Amino acid sequence: PHALEMQASAAVGQRDFRGALKTLTRVRRLAAGNAHTELNVDVLRARVHLSNGAPERAVEGLQGREGTATSPGMHGDFLATLGLALICAGRLTEGSELLGRAEEVTTHLEARTLSAFGRAVATHFMNPERTPDESALREACQVVDETGNRLGCSASIRVRQGASRTARSGCFSRTPVRKDTPF
Repeated sequence: PHALEMQASAAVGQRDFRGALKTLTRVRRLAAGNAHTELNVDVLRARVHLSNGAPERAVEGLQGREGTATSPGMHGDFLATLGLALICAGRLTEGSELLGRAEEVTTHLEARTLSAFGRAVATHFMNPERTPDESALREACQVVDETGNRLGCSASIRVRQGASRTARSGCFSRTPVRKDTPF
């Protein structure tokens, strides 16, 4: 199942959201009864919906779960993903609370990245001009740079499009950005 989860993540990177969801459905079937993998599939499915600009669907897929996990890392990933989804759906207080809880539970790379971007995205919604706070965005990009975790930030990229090119490019300072990328 883990290799298929990675395949689904790669499909998201190629913007093949339908293929990613189809692969995750297969993983879910194969992992029946494995609590860790089932939760991971739900978290990854929510990230697919976030990457596709559908935060409400991401919230729907996670909100009914208790979020109990087999490890603090998985629990933190769940909380951070749900927190980011809630923020993107306009539920800033609830989402920010979950980001704080994720940071308390784990220092896992995915959770750190999602929390940092979740906080930057929240500033986007709080700003009357609908642009994220440049310093919050730079801070989130610094987390990506420190951890090398671009997977966690891919769900947030679309919301950041209002930020300046300079701040956005800070996320990718170690690797050249392709000219045809949307950010």
